[in-house]
Amino acid sequence: MREIRSLEVDIDKGILKINGQDADTPTIVTLPGPEGWPLQRLFALSTDALVECNRIDVVLNNKS
Repeated sequence: MREIRSLEVDIDKGILKINGQDADTPTIVTLPGPEGWPLQRLFALSTDALVECNRIDVVLNNKS
């Protein structure tokens, strides 16, 4: 997997850009959601077949 320098994710619109480029491999992104329930979406899947995919888990840390 490549180094992530910037990340743009829109679960509702189906947008995943890594370092300014559209994701080109199947990737599951997990974002913090309401009341502790995570939001997940699979991006860049062009087939209905099961395939291996990358995972990006975004964690929010509110420590001050």
